[in-house]
Amino acid sequence: MKPRKKTVLFDAVRPLPLLVGLLLTGFAAAQTSPPPAKGPVEVIKETTYAITKVLENDDLPELTKQNKVIEVVDERVDFETVCKLVLAKNYKKFSGDQRKQFVQEFRRHLLFTYWNNASSLDFEKIVITSDRKEKRMDWTVKTLVHHNGDSTKIDYRLRLRGADEKNSGEWKIIDILIEGVSLVSNFRSQFKSLVSNQGPEGLLKTLRKKNDKEEKAMKAKDKEQAK
Repeated sequence: MKPRKKTVLFDAVRPLPLLVGLLLTGFAAAQTSPPPAKGPVEVIKETTYAITKVLENDDLPELTKQNKVIEVVDERVDFETVCKLVLAKNYKKFSGDQRKQFVQEFRRHLLFTYWNNASSLDFEKIVITSDRKEKRMDWTVKTLVHHNGDSTKIDYRLRLRGADEKNSGEWKIIDILIEGVSLVSNFRSQFKSLVSNQGPEGLLKTLRKKNDKEEKAMKAKDKEQAK
């Protein structure tokens, strides 16, 4: 019988008064929109907790786990903003239809990438170590992930989306940094070369091929485990 993973404990180092302060200071004084129901620290806390609860449930089939993790991440990431940041100047080379296709395929690719990384780790504890306000009113939440007897620094950069005079908006993830390496910067470097050599269609074709292969492999693995 496969040993159950350790129960995940999520520790936030900031006491409640500071978390309340975080909700209030995350917006410019001139803003008239009401504050979001959840601040960036709370968003990351809930997101990571939801994901690790799925990963530690050994009663779930692999494909079900993947779908549940992807569903959680899909809710919290602003994929359109991530895609614009990843393409950078190359964004203008894509037609309107190509941009829609890129958002769709890169979203699939990013979710598969996140799943593969998350499912390979045996989480023990995740600690929120600090957070800070960034340029453009973005917010960074720093975490330390304890796993497999080791630890990894994972920082999340969030941006407030959908806020106006009537709507409070939501904090969405726009980048993930693992040991200081930005996911956005890493993909930007890879895709810049692909677009230069093969154009937008070449990049879309490469992403689509990778995604289809990944999806096929996951379904095959799930069938094998079900036997």
